[in-house]
Amino acid sequence: MTKKQVKFYVSEKEMERLKLLSERRFMTVPNYTKLTALGVQIRQPKEIILGGLDLQEDTTVLKEILERRQGI
Repeated sequence: MTKKQVKFYVSEKEMERLKLLSERRFMTVPNYTKLTALGVQIRQPKEIILGGLDLQEDTTVLKEILERRQGI
């Protein structure tokens, strides 16, 4: 099976939009365009949020657990 090439022209504004959308999904413009044209659902990766963690409290709890295990 031989690969075929598809070419099309877009305006500068459309190209900027394609660049923005592809960068959001950590993809290249050609890959993003190809998958979008084929109807593949591209989901943005979920962000891992570490806000709201109290590391001091976690450290205290871990120390207490270690002390209990060692019988101190």
